[in-house]
Amino acid sequence: MLDARTCNLGTNNTAFRDVNKKWPNMKSMVLTRAQAKKILESDTPFPLATGTPTIKGCYRRGGHWIVLTGIDDDGFVRVNDPASGNCFVNRDDSDGFYGAKGVGLTSMSMANFNTLSYFWLIAPPKIINDLKP
Repeated sequence: MLDARTCNLGTNNTAFRDVNKKWPNMKSMVLTRAQAKKILESDTPFPLATGTPTIKGCYRRGGHWIVLTGIDDDGFVRVNDPASGNCFVNRDDSDGFYGAKGVGLTSMSMANFNTLSYFWLIAPPKIINDLKP
């Protein structure tokens, strides 16, 4: 897909930056943390991709992306993580990262969300244009 794989390092951001080459009716945009939080609070059907947070015993290098899908009623950020199921076997979740064996990371505290530095939104051009200053 879009030459977005870096050998032995996973997916690079080309997958997000060049999304309109593969899907002309979609655009991508890097969001600030405040914009990302606003999108997540609005329960938009457009999830956000972000780089993997630092979680002891789970993630060691870049190239792995997670998808943020909203904020639940308890204030935790909902996460879809496609490839970390084995990290959450017998793991202490006192650090604010929650998951399950075979499922991977499923949510994180707002404090952990606040440590993330960038977010990609992939959505129709109108949604993207409405977010621009």
